[in-house]
Amino acid sequence: TTDHILIDVICTANSTQLAATKIAFRSLYHRDLEHVIKKETSFNFEKILLELLTCRRPDWGVDQAMMHAD
Repeated sequence: TTDHILIDVICTANSTQLAATKIAFRSLYHRDLEHVIKKETSFNFEKILLELLTCRRPDWGVDQAMMHAD
């Protein structure tokens, strides 16, 4: 894997896109993306990527009003 590609895909995708990405990765490489991340990354970088892959973010995008209120 290439770190910048992982960051770009995982950090910008919504839950539906992440789920589709994991399915496509499995179909193409016959391995789970989580397994590859565990094998090819380490420490805090591994932890954050795996947490982001849990797909617990909303699909509705960014609430601009909420963002500006913070």
